[in-house]
Amino acid sequence: MSYRSTTNQLINLRKQRLKLEKQCWSIANQTLREASDVQKILDALNAAFEAFAKFIVAGCPPELNSKFQQLQADVADIFVKWEAKWNMLPFTCVTELRDVDNRIYHLVRPS
Repeated sequence: MSYRSTTNQLINLRKQRLKLEKQCWSIANQTLREASDVQKILDALNAAFEAFAKFIVAGCPPELNSKFQQLQADVADIFVKWEAKWNMLPFTCVTELRDVDNRIYHLVRPS
């Protein structure tokens, strides 16, 4: 492989890496914003659940109790899905960055 070809490959890989870094930061920032929003929602729902739990203790009709339990399950499901997204997106970015770094290393490593 010629010097010019290797140099061009390195330049292209560096551009690719910078683009991936930018995407990773964007994803991380978006996920953090979502985390803040989800936390606010969960805090509000927890307050509502606590108030409703007091209502149940005071004597809630059974149909409201089952609706409340379904609401709790729905909120838990939303949180689990969000958490899975949080865990996967950064991992995907790291994997792609590692791949580019390995390709750069193989181009510049001593023979």
